Amino acid sequence: MTTPALSPEARAARRAEVRRLADQNMSHRAIATKLGISKDTVRRDLAHLARHEPAPPRETPAPEPRSPRTTLSEQAERAGAAMHQLVAAVAAVVEASVPYAMVDDQVAHDWAAQMRQACDTLRHERQQFADYYPSALIAGATMSHRRAPDETPAQSTGSPAPSTPQKGR
Repeated sequence: MTTPALSPEARAARRAEVRRLADQNMSHRAIATKLGISKDTVRRDLAHLARHEPAPPRETPAPEPRSPRTTLSEQAERAGAAMHQLVAAVAAVVEASVPYAMVDDQVAHDWAAQMRQACDTLRHERQQFADYYPSALIAGATMSHRRAPDETPAQSTGSPAPSTPQKGR
């Protein structure tokens, strides 16, 4: 069945209506039924519009405001994931026995520089953490593997400094 040819104005009006209905998330079948045209005509009209006319700007809804609690919760979740990745990365370096890898001098130099940079960055982050959570770094909760240059032996071992026994008690 052929339909009579439309004037350019009528075709443009139909295409505009097809676009308007498509922008309302109507299916091709629903648009065809509403306008009394075939699904293929809807498809062709939308294809023509996509090729020849830019889509009108759509209003994007404003994002819903997030509560500070949600934002802090998301930040805590990201920080927890980052800490998990950090621990996994350190474990991978230890497991790979990086200090004993047979590499040329340039690679060894690069690795040493990367480790130094990472340690410096972590030391800085740890200090900021200690400034914000001083009770988290009390004896028993500090880094216990190796002593940082700014730590005393009691701080690095994770145990309190040995006390001298008091006589007479």
